[in-house]
Amino acid sequence: MSVPPNPPEPSSFPARPLGERVQERVAAAAASLASRRRGDRRRKLLTDFRGSANPTDLQALRRVFVDMGRDQRVARHQTGQAPSPVVRQAALAFRQAPSLSALVLVAASLEEIGLLSW
Repeated sequence: MSVPPNPPEPSSFPARPLGERVQERVAAAAASLASRRRGDRRRKLLTDFRGSANPTDLQALRRVFVDMGRDQRVARHQTGQAPSPVVRQAALAFRQAPSLSALVLVAASLEEIGLLSW
């Protein structure tokens, strides 16, 4: 019979700031979108109806937003937790004016209630 490993010790380093973690996720999503579009001649036809200079940035923000939403719904389903009005309000604000700062507020509201896994 083997001995189970010791639980990890709490880190002496504080967790990275939430804004940095969100920005990292958005950058990864943008890189993924950009790599898929290489060689796509229709790229010039893409326009952003909200005025962003780079539609890929807006799509990356939305992709991270959708991923967070899916993850929190799964977590709520597993724990039986009810939807949070604070998360709903932050999500609505993001939908009305998508930006990195609005996405950070969504992540902060999820983290506050324990539903942000990263």
